[in-house]
Amino acid sequence: MASRGAGRLTRGGFAFINHSMNLLRICLGAVIACGLAVAGAGAEEAKKAAGPKVKGEIVAVDANAKKLTVKTADQTIEFVLADTVRVMKADKAASSVADLKAGQKVSVRYEEAEGAKRAVRIQEQGAK
Repeated sequence: MASRGAGRLTRGGFAFINHSMNLLRICLGAVIACGLAVAGAGAEEAKKAAGPKVKGEIVAVDANAKKLTVKTADQTIEFVLADTVRVMKADKAASSVADLKAGQKVSVRYEEAEGAKRAVRIQEQGAK
């Protein structure tokens, strides 16, 4: 009889452990889902905070004067290069302002500051 009672207790103990593990899995899944939702919202806000973006062709670049002129489909925009401007090649490898040339297709992310458009990121566009 003692072994029967111990067997029932053990089976009951396993049922309790299985129930606890299932509850833990559900809670962990909910935490992960919330984390992913927050991370996705954070990425969208980071893009918005980085400022607007335009695509066009470089008309002129002057690294010494920290100026970049880009012609878009409907206008020509002059940018001031931020001290911390990030320049990226089409394959997303890091580059520099010295590598930028007239005629290159780029996208420029900028912010409005002191009445000027300040380029904070320049991405070379690959051939399509």
